[in-house]
Amino acid sequence: MVKLIENTYRDVNIALANELALISETLGIDAIEAIEAATHHPRVDIHTPGPGVGGHYLAVDPYFILETAREKGMNPRLIMKARQINESMPQHMAELIKDALREMGKSIQDSEIGVLGVAYKGNVADARETPAEPLIKILNLRGADVYAHDPHVPRDGIEALGAKPMPLEEVLRCDAVVLITDHDEYREITPR
Repeated sequence: MVKLIENTYRDVNIALANELALISETLGIDAIEAIEAATHHPRVDIHTPGPGVGGHYLAVDPYFILETAREKGMNPRLIMKARQINESMPQHMAELIKDALREMGKSIQDSEIGVLGVAYKGNVADARETPAEPLIKILNLRGADVYAHDPHVPRDGIEALGAKPMPLEEVLRCDAVVLITDHDEYREITPR
């Protein structure tokens, strides 16, 4: 139970960060900057918003708590809502990509979309439960050509997620590029 609580705490914390990011986006506020400022308070530790959560434990463990609680007649709403928020982030990212492409006079259909990182977290080769997978599926369903680079995940792992592996330099030349995984190798890239 202790490990399930730890991972559920992280999932709920990331869902809070993601919801704050969605609200900040609506208000025209830089969510990262606001969250970093709030986290300076000694009793505040908000995680970084992002494309959702992944990994064999973090995206799965909250469901063990939910299932066990439901078997005992409880309905844990906060944990379920956190799961829904985090699982919705790839869809939201697809909408952001669509909007960015529209501003450039393009559509997702027939656009080349580059994905930086398919691992579920930075500097690992593990792509289990990665939020990159649902995003890639959404983009493929909308007719995009999806290319991905990940310095840690093998080529066949990228292909298994539905993207075409491509060298970093070529991914950066796609119509739109989305950063999914915070690998160290991507820290020096400057968006244009």
